[in-house]
Amino acid sequence: MQWRLACPRASPKAHLIGPGSVFGRPAVRTAIGTSQLLLARLPSFQCSSSSLPLPPSYSAQIQGRRTFHTSVTTRRRTVDYLLADVGEGITECEIIKWFVEPGSTVEEFDVLVEVQSDKASVEITSRYAGKVTEHCYKVGEVAKVGSALCRIEMEGEVAQEQEQATDDAPAGQKQQEQQQEPEGLGSRRVSESDEAARPDQKISAMNHSKLATPAVRRITREHNVDIGQIQGTGKDGRVTKDDVHSYVQQRSSSPETEGARQSAAGPTVARETAAENDVVVPLSSMRRAMFKAMTSTWTIPHFGYSDEVDVTQLDAIRRQAQASSQALGSSGIADDDEGPTTRLTLLPLLIKAMSLAMRDFPLFRSQLDVSGEKLHQRSSCDISIALSTEKGLLTPTIAEADALSTLDIAKHIASLQSAAASSGGSLSRSQLGPARGGTLTMSNIGSVGGTGASPLIPPTGQLAIGALGRARYLPRYSDGGRGNDIVKRLILPVAFTADHRVVEGVELARLVDKWKRLVEEPGLWMVNMR
Repeated sequence: MQWRLACPRASPKAHLIGPGSVFGRPAVRTAIGTSQLLLARLPSFQCSSSSLPLPPSYSAQIQGRRTFHTSVTTRRRTVDYLLADVGEGITECEIIKWFVEPGSTVEEFDVLVEVQSDKASVEITSRYAGKVTEHCYKVGEVAKVGSALCRIEMEGEVAQEQEQATDDAPAGQKQQEQQQEPEGLGSRRVSESDEAARPDQKISAMNHSKLATPAVRRITREHNVDIGQIQGTGKDGRVTKDDVHSYVQQRSSSPETEGARQSAAGPTVARETAAENDVVVPLSSMRRAMFKAMTSTWTIPHFGYSDEVDVTQLDAIRRQAQASSQALGSSGIADDDEGPTTRLTLLPLLIKAMSLAMRDFPLFRSQLDVSGEKLHQRSSCDISIALSTEKGLLTPTIAEADALSTLDIAKHIASLQSAAASSGGSLSRSQLGPARGGTLTMSNIGSVGGTGASPLIPPTGQLAIGALGRARYLPRYSDGGRGNDIVKRLILPVAFTADHRVVEGVELARLVDKWKRLVEEPGLWMVNMR
């Protein structure tokens, strides 16, 4: 018995023809007998090692098919330079400055771009040598970790799969192949009448296919505009805010809408005009980081403690030290021999006093582990300060504040303020201090004003934070309230917050009381100095 292999492009009914079948169909029983079958014999095909003869019908079907071959060529290829992970937990960075322009040639380790993460700015160098062809992000835009920052064209050997021949199959054959498509395999063609019967689904699909940001889609909803009717002018047909505004203006100036607009009530027109003038401002990377941190801080139960501190004597010492430094010139409170004299404020003195108080309270020199089951106790007193910049809030750390002099702390704070102002609100990693941060933060909100605050603990493992109000001259009884005379005293309102999961209220009160005594009696510093 001979076997025949059916054509690969035949219908699903095609199969091997053998005993029990005739030309691909079930064999027909004859009158010769119920156990005998009349079977068709087919011409045999002989196969050899050199060639395989094919029937004319099959040869006609494979004519015009595309054939492929793979070759290795040397040509220029463009690679995407991806934004790598620049720090633990960082998912996006803001583009601060490009050091190369499209068309520039770069070598390995050349600086490409400066980006701003949650808190620090980082310069990213190139891993490739070649020519920069495109910036994928503009200055001020936010790039996700893993996305392409730019594209670099470089030379190299690549495997190239080339197509040969043309699809010149006879039209009749193509029509035959289309008629032989499998049926009943879970896929079904939708007729034009079916598409016309569902216009709402077509419009919805068209709307979703339009490229637009969520902010732009929100504007279209506010103006009751079908985004599918707007022609986008952005990249890849993206619909921009200007496209929406232009469409709204054209629609409002058309005759159909002019009458309706004039008949509308005055307040409605005013509200629409106000909505058109609204501006959507995206959050900067720092403010997004602050948003995430402050959202997480509500998982921490806060314990608040407030008091007022008499800083009259401490301020007198500050004035005396400032006057002495001005008399000494560059050998006094100065950043360096050529730099300007640093103005001494109360903040460095208050930070120094807190570092002395923290020596007796190891709990406030500790950082809570992320597991919440242990504390990392430090031997040094690392205090962070809140620094407001143009881009957002920074919290640089003054490491080992207990080992620094008051003048060193004042110079360090002045250098941080100067660096943040000159860079537009950014600080480098080295300027921010140790990556682990401080164990306690001091916020000098009094430089702006106010007599009280409720500071929130950042979710970094810190256990306490303090806010300093504005010092004011107020009438108080002499001898710390024990005398009968009314005297003028410089009073500083303060407020502290502790993580009540770990810190007891009395422990925070004892720390603040020890710090208060050191501030109100500066002579005790001589005893506590090491």
